[in-house]
Amino acid sequence: MKRLAPHALAAALAALAAPAFAQVGNPERIPPGAATAQVSVTYGAPLAGMLKRYGESEVADLAAILQRKVELSAARGGFTRAEIVLEDARPNRPTLEQQSRIPGLSMRSIALGGATIRGVLYRADGASQPLTFSWYESDISREFGATTWYDAERAFDILGSELSRGRVSARLGPGTPGPYSCQGAFDVWCRG
Repeated sequence: MKRLAPHALAAALAALAAPAFAQVGNPERIPPGAATAQVSVTYGAPLAGMLKRYGESEVADLAAILQRKVELSAARGGFTRAEIVLEDARPNRPTLEQQSRIPGLSMRSIALGGATIRGVLYRADGASQPLTFSWYESDISREFGATTWYDAERAFDILGSELSRGRVSARLGPGTPGPYSCQGAFDVWCRG
């Protein structure tokens, strides 16, 4: 039996465990002919206030990932349209903009990340459902190997899983953002 190097084994296991249409850290590719919902994504006040600190292009890329996730998942769940507000997103690692502004900051800095999403979903018959979703990591020990927006994208995956089943429940958890969400020597970077 051929032995795989640890990193090759991890990559093979991740590929098997990931849904066919999504991978955390990679924008989704919409399969040809897949049904999609019409989705608009805007920023809520908390995130809009952080655009210059996080970097406008990085937040725009994150919003595009959320949009693609909702386009596919909402359509699978029977929704035709969604108006989404990305209220808040917290990075696990410093963004490029933060690294350029704060001397001594590095990609070794780590924090608890996640996202808060609100909005309204519409079905073909015109029925609408409000959406309130929030997910933030609550255990810093699970952040080993996290990329910049790992937990925010994980929140999008969890939301997408719920939407694809047609469920739109008010979900807040497991962690909720608070004054101690940022941990480590560089705790000032994750909210400032």
